[in-house]
Amino acid sequence: MAKGKRSLLAQREKLVKELEKNQEMIRAYAIERRCGKAGCKCQTEAGYRHKPVWCFHDKEKGRIKAQYIPEKHVVRVKRQAQQYKNYKTIGAAILQINRHLLELEIKKGK
Repeated sequence: MAKGKRSLLAQREKLVKELEKNQEMIRAYAIERRCGKAGCKCQTEAGYRHKPVWCFHDKEKGRIKAQYIPEKHVVRVKRQAQQYKNYKTIGAAILQINRHLLELEIKKGK
């Protein structure tokens, strides 16, 4: 096995183990909002929004669906949302490694 291939496989193995740390991940995000109440500061003052709130982020029938998350769960939700970001980053790194491994195999076959 070539050194490059061995190194890539070791990197991928390490990343796969990192994925295990993200088992509680969720897709959620924070938004600053307007409440819609006439006369509220958020309606009358340009650029003002209420404090950020967290929402679940889902797609349903091609449309984004947001569901409010109560403030008492925000600490947990922030941690879980960060796990989702980690998952996407790690997944992208694994994709790159897999591509490099395939490229090495293709070059070897020539």
